[in-house]
Amino acid sequence: MLRLRDGTLLIATGAGLASWGGRQLVRLQGTGLDGIRCNSLAQDSRGDIWVGTRQGVWVGRGGRFEARPVPGKTPGNVYQVLVHGEQVLAAGANGLWSFPVVGPPLPVSGPPGVGDPLRCAAFLPGELYLGTATQGLFVRRGEKWQSLTDQVQGRFIYRLTVAPSGILYVATNDAGLYVRKPGQRTFQHWDTSTGLPSEVVNLAFEDREGGLWVGTDIGGLAHLGGTQVSNYSDKQGLPNSCVFGISPGPTSDSLWVGTLQGLALLEVRPKPQVLEILDQQDGLENGLVWESATTRDGTLWIRTDTGVQYRPKGQKRVLSLKGAPFDSADVFAVRIDEQDRVWVTSSSRRCPVAMLDGSGPWRVWTQTESGVPIPSCRELAGRRAGGVFASAGLTILACDGNTVVEVGTTPGLDPGTGINTLLEDSRGQLWAGGVSGLTVRRTDGKWRTVTEEEGLTSRHIYSAAEDGKGVIWLGTTHGAFRLHPNGRIESVTPDDGLASWEMNEGAIWRDPAGDIWMGTINGLSHCRDVAQAPNQIPARMVVEAAALSGRTVDFPTGLNLDWKSRTVTFRVAVLSFRNRNRVGYRARLEGLESEWLPISRLPELRYTNLPPGSLRLLLQSTNDSGLWSDITALPIRVAPP
Repeated sequence: MLRLRDGTLLIATGAGLASWGGRQLVRLQGTGLDGIRCNSLAQDSRGDIWVGTRQGVWVGRGGRFEARPVPGKTPGNVYQVLVHGEQVLAAGANGLWSFPVVGPPLPVSGPPGVGDPLRCAAFLPGELYLGTATQGLFVRRGEKWQSLTDQVQGRFIYRLTVAPSGILYVATNDAGLYVRKPGQRTFQHWDTSTGLPSEVVNLAFEDREGGLWVGTDIGGLAHLGGTQVSNYSDKQGLPNSCVFGISPGPTSDSLWVGTLQGLALLEVRPKPQVLEILDQQDGLENGLVWESATTRDGTLWIRTDTGVQYRPKGQKRVLSLKGAPFDSADVFAVRIDEQDRVWVTSSSRRCPVAMLDGSGPWRVWTQTESGVPIPSCRELAGRRAGGVFASAGLTILACDGNTVVEVGTTPGLDPGTGINTLLEDSRGQLWAGGVSGLTVRRTDGKWRTVTEEEGLTSRHIYSAAEDGKGVIWLGTTHGAFRLHPNGRIESVTPDDGLASWEMNEGAIWRDPAGDIWMGTINGLSHCRDVAQAPNQIPARMVVEAAALSGRTVDFPTGLNLDWKSRTVTFRVAVLSFRNRNRVGYRARLEGLESEWLPISRLPELRYTNLPPGSLRLLLQSTNDSGLWSDITALPIRVAPP
């Protein structure tokens, strides 16, 4: 596709050209290209349009095109035409050719020994990149060609794109997408293991809001915005796609992943792969693994749906726990603190909190230092001052290995609901989440409840973690949320690449790189917070239709209503590529309403029994960064009775 200077979109198709003027797709006839497969489009500085087709290069203006044949060659398939300065470059079955303004095309020498059809080309300052059908990617610097197969493993280079950001995107049909940023010599590689829906990539495109769209031939369309998400499921070797506890593996580049059917050791870098799976054949009493933790001597602790077990370092077999002061089936949580001590909470009054320091024995607390009985405990979290925090109902306890003291009772959560997750962040704030919401104990000791009005639209909190930038991530029953230090709250949903809407309890982990891993009912999601500047492009506001009694007006620019047709339903849309679930609009019917209605994300806006006279529907959209657009006005005239 090519956007012309007048704003029209020109489209190359398998049978000629088509155009889109904003409302209707029109097949262009009588151009000279009727019935010819068109592959590529470009417009030069003079306004001429160049077309790469199955029958060579064509050029035209004003709707008529003529062939520009290559001397001594049968017209062959031209896959790309590219404007660079005052020359037009064509890559195809007949090689690489330069088309001057006047005179015949001139051959351009390609890489020595490459007889492939040349699929695509791209210019960067001082460099010419060339993609082939079977021999990969080449670059010319000066007069010397160099193969880049050591960096770009794909051999079928389908398209090269230099985006407005200066990033070079290399779309391959056999190895995903390769990305080279300005100032870098090496390429990043994205494929199915890092979240792309397919490794057959046809196109990468940056929209005006900075989002990246990747078109594939099998898996559909992928979108990369402010959060880059990669997903892992049984398709990548996990024993089951329903993921629960996540904990560090034996190296900084590995994780233990608890699932519905066993525990998997996942190596995440340099290329993700499952190294080991533990299941009931290895001694697990139950396949559902809620969580795991590893001490410094390599002992792996595992909590399944029926109890706690362990595996000594160097052994394959998982062993049952003997001689513990608690019933294994009563255990709620297992954690390892910074002092390498094992902590356990349970529902038993005999052993609500227990700690194992080294080889033993277990130490048990049944009451706080002030003598208050501890009925049972549930959640555990690491404590910066040493030891752990534990939840007992809505009360939070601090356990340092010597004493257990009460920190306080969380306000804002419904009594009797309990706490699902605890987190002490890097600033010393203590977060507590449950089925009735989220509350935080600030460093001044005061508690504050995070409300729906602030943007936390899911009240059922499963898990919490802090990433390397100080952002608090929450796993909920309706996607994930990011709580920024400045108070801004953003949702992360399947629209952003998340594996599922529903997270699992306790299924969250921050790795040494500062990335967040989240377990969902449909896979493991690896979330990287990609640096993204505030969106300075206002979202467009469009009235797509006005539904009246017995008729619909598409894309109205004004309405004249009779007295009997005073009820109107407007179908409206906020057009934004970036973070579509975080845009909205406000409305006001001038002449009837004196104030703006609350911000809405609903696609319909309904008014009934409009008064006679002149009215104006005012609409204003807001983008994901809170930037308001200009006001869109739709005049309405209602006739008197």
